[in-house]
Amino acid sequence: MEKVEIEEILKNGENQQTIFKEYVKSPEKFAPDIVALTNSNGGNIFIGVDEKGAIKGLSDEEAESTWQLVLNSTFEYVKPPLYPKLNYIEFNDKYIIVVNVSVGVNKPYCTNKGEFLVRKKQKNVKFTKKELNEIFIESNKKFSDQRIFKDSSSEDIDLVLFKDYYYKRFGVEFEADNLFKQTLENMKLLSNNHLNLTSILFFSKNTTKFFQLSQIVAVSFFGNDTSGFVFRDSENIEGNIQTLFHEGMAFLKRNLTDEESQILELPVFVLEELLVNALIHRSYHLDYLISGNIRISIFDNRIEFENPGCLVDNLTIAQITKGKVAQRNSLLSHFAQDIIPFRGVGLGIISILSNYPEIEFFNDVEGDQFKVIIYRPED
Repeated sequence: MEKVEIEEILKNGENQQTIFKEYVKSPEKFAPDIVALTNSNGGNIFIGVDEKGAIKGLSDEEAESTWQLVLNSTFEYVKPPLYPKLNYIEFNDKYIIVVNVSVGVNKPYCTNKGEFLVRKKQKNVKFTKKELNEIFIESNKKFSDQRIFKDSSSEDIDLVLFKDYYYKRFGVEFEADNLFKQTLENMKLLSNNHLNLTSILFFSKNTTKFFQLSQIVAVSFFGNDTSGFVFRDSENIEGNIQTLFHEGMAFLKRNLTDEESQILELPVFVLEELLVNALIHRSYHLDYLISGNIRISIFDNRIEFENPGCLVDNLTIAQITKGKVAQRNSLLSHFAQDIIPFRGVGLGIISILSNYPEIEFFNDVEGDQFKVIIYRPED
């Protein structure tokens, strides 16, 4: 952050994302500001600046001690701990410290006293019970790939699938069957001999026994709407993610390949990337017990992918088309890279559009759904 930029921010005064502090009295008293910002939209805390935005500055000794107080506050007095960026900025032989607080990935955060705070306008205020409930629900959605299934055990793991993954990942055969449970725990696939959703989606003997929404509902329609009752092709694909990917691609290929020329009308990479994104980035939260399957609809003029769950962390369509990412299912994404063609580096959407630009993305926040429309080539 440049001096000119800082001076402009200070002129505009405190707001929802900007806090001024002339000095830090204690790590405990500083923690509420950190908590409020990370539970909101993030922001900056300027230390060495009075409440009116005037730079008072810190001496070398004051800056050093303040730096340690801030670090102590973020590690010991914020739950779970945070790691904000700190910068010294020199002004007229004195310093100010800029503490950059990003939006928290493990919301909600609280102080060591159990205070859940959010930043509204120029104040830190406590969450209402309704707000706190909503943020807990959102947090559960984001980490649903780590949800434990109490009625499962290591015996539900398909050893063939696991050994195949292990070899691809590490380049050696897995033969230590007596250490099987310990290996699963070390890989975050097992806890107290219970599987989580990631291990079920990739390695269980019967995926739909534990998670019935591990399905793709695929339909190829006559015409350009869903009004007809006769389909060219339809299939309910169920099973683990490997099965969903391979059988989903088979459905797309047989319905998008010209019978005479046997040429696929769209780049195979585009279809693979969109299907993988649907499988890995969809919401697997329990809210989707009624209608939470992935849907693939093929019409005469377009193909639609519909996924449960809108974009996470306030991501926008504009941001994802420029390569910005935010993980909803981080554990799932980790294992996907050695099982299906998942790259996980944020360049997928950019690559898709460079290969085939006739694609639109729709982020339905209110309906909590994400849709992709691929317009088919005209004859």
